[in-house]
Amino acid sequence: MRFKVGDKVNFLNERGGGVISRIISPTLVNVEIEDGFELPVMVNELVLDERSRLEDAAKKTSSRSELEERVSEESSTSHEQQYDERKSPIDKVGFRGSIQEGIYLAFVPHDQKWLVTGEMDIFLINNTKWDVLFSFFLESAKGTFQGIDYDMLDPQSKILIETIEREELETWAKGVVQCIFHAEEKKELLLPANCDFDIKASRIYKEGNYKETPLVSEKAFLFNLMELPLHGKFESHARAKKYQEDQAVEHKAKQLIRKEPIDKHRVSDGIAVVDLHIGELVDNILGLSSADMLKIQKDYFVKMLENGIKNNYQKITFIHGVGNGVLKNEIVRIMKDYEGLEKRSASLARFGVGAVDVIIDDKS
Repeated sequence: MRFKVGDKVNFLNERGGGVISRIISPTLVNVEIEDGFELPVMVNELVLDERSRLEDAAKKTSSRSELEERVSEESSTSHEQQYDERKSPIDKVGFRGSIQEGIYLAFVPHDQKWLVTGEMDIFLINNTKWDVLFSFFLESAKGTFQGIDYDMLDPQSKILIETIEREELETWAKGVVQCIFHAEEKKELLLPANCDFDIKASRIYKEGNYKETPLVSEKAFLFNLMELPLHGKFESHARAKKYQEDQAVEHKAKQLIRKEPIDKHRVSDGIAVVDLHIGELVDNILGLSSADMLKIQKDYFVKMLENGIKNNYQKITFIHGVGNGVLKNEIVRIMKDYEGLEKRSASLARFGVGAVDVIIDDKS
């Protein structure tokens, strides 16, 4: 049965009922109960209150003009309840390059000529084929969490979370987005996701970090909260128990193994991302010449590359930045001294043009 906002309903499996206050999805609605609280309830657990429907019908005037006016008002109210102008679809048409399926944050400046000044919009983007129920939290310097927004995002769509002044950026650079993935029918289910983010505000103040992307219609700073292919799937209780036992054994074994330098850059099994920007490698660059800084970056590249080879990593993404291309050329030159390595362009959506993938062991 299809319900609409304002319908009086009863709970099918327990006493009580209320009024439909919001349509969340075709299968989920909010019901406002007697004490004013709203509860999310599955549609198949509700039944229309026929008595109240008949009473409402009896109260209607027989005047045709009044009836038409009431229908018009109800239609307008229903439309306003279900339409959210903050939401819009994403459009990948005409974009060259691949965008990984996942959940993203996008910081979009209002002034596209002066990208590092003025107001900016913050979007949450669902670049998946799932409906996503989300809660958006910001984390304060004291470690407390403030709930900012919660809603449902259709597949391949985005929602405007907030428009902020540039001075508010520090407040919006750290938080958590919690997601539940829903679909009418799937062979496999996904686990809920807790996507924490802690973005250095200095990255958002660099004009070179704003790229064109099909996820929004303008240049934006894009941050990948989670990659769907790497996200866990739901397992039955028996399989989950065995998996947990295996993980416990593996974790205990790893504790006995000394941590390697490359491991602090590890993002998944056999894959690491190493940022070679000088600000990530040293705390203070005062007194360092350009040649000094380049030597530090080259030495760290060699150290991480050799440590990755030693520890059987499959791929290391090195972020070298755009700049004048000197560091990139040095990376290419150094790689010629190693056999069996392959250089590929890194993900354009995630790193722009300032990164390179070094393939150590191609298992594709």
